[in-house]
Amino acid sequence: MNNSIFSSNQNVNRYESFLGNDNIDSLLGNDDFMGDDDFMGGDEMAGSRSGPQEQFYPFTRTSFATGVSADITGRPQRKFRTERLVVASIIAADFTFSRLLIGQDNMFVANGDASCQLFSEAAVGMRLRGYTAVPGLDITITVTNRAAGTLVFSGGIVGSAVARAS
Repeated sequence: MNNSIFSSNQNVNRYESFLGNDNIDSLLGNDDFMGDDDFMGGDEMAGSRSGPQEQFYPFTRTSFATGVSADITGRPQRKFRTERLVVASIIAADFTFSRLLIGQDNMFVANGDASCQLFSEAAVGMRLRGYTAVPGLDITITVTNRAAGTLVFSGGIVGSAVARAS
């Protein structure tokens, strides 16, 4: 017996009516780049025993003076889909994010600053299932130090990466 208030079909119907019965996959073009569940599948995984693996993409530790904004850019070596931005809670209150770019596409749907506290390791429900970076495509975050004094920013992204062939 289902103990939830709504069955899964009722939840789907409720959200579909709110969103206008759009099929999100067709709305986003049914392509892997925009976050299809099978973004790594098929031929790329042939010969791999484990399929996509949850991995961590670290950003380079960067020192910021008070009030300074800067881009931190890196380039993954394997196909990697962003799923959660993470910043250590000990520094999160001192920094804001204004964008997270995968290539030229911003993961935020509007301009503005977000406190890094929203993305600390203790934050709940802050998944950002997003775009897929392929080798050669940059991942860039724009970070601002809002504390008094120079601080070092450190963080990264948890996501799915193509497993190495065994």
